[in-house]
Amino acid sequence: MKPMEAGLQELLLLSPITYFYNKDAGDNGARLQYGFTAEDYSHILPALTHYGVDKKPQSLDLLGTVPVIVHAIQQEDARVDELQKQIAAIIAKGKRNAHKTSHTRCTH
Repeated sequence: MKPMEAGLQELLLLSPITYFYNKDAGDNGARLQYGFTAEDYSHILPALTHYGVDKKPQSLDLLGTVPVIVHAIQQEDARVDELQKQIAAIIAKGKRNAHKTSHTRCTH
């Protein structure tokens, strides 16, 4: 077992599509579907791609994508935390500089 590497960068490379099933598959084209092409998926998340006997991508493991999505959210949460710390530091520095400036004005 090892930490997952796939995350936000991989998700950003995916191109979501809409489609209808063919008449002989799924719901026979009754409603609009959301997803990805197996070809697209195979280049980005090959471990979650199912291949046919011809070794061409045929389907994908959407449930297997959930941990990748969770990891991407964790990556973004860490990024937001870091940005919040940077913003707080900038604000604190600005307040210190404003205090110094107002203190200097009062002494003159």
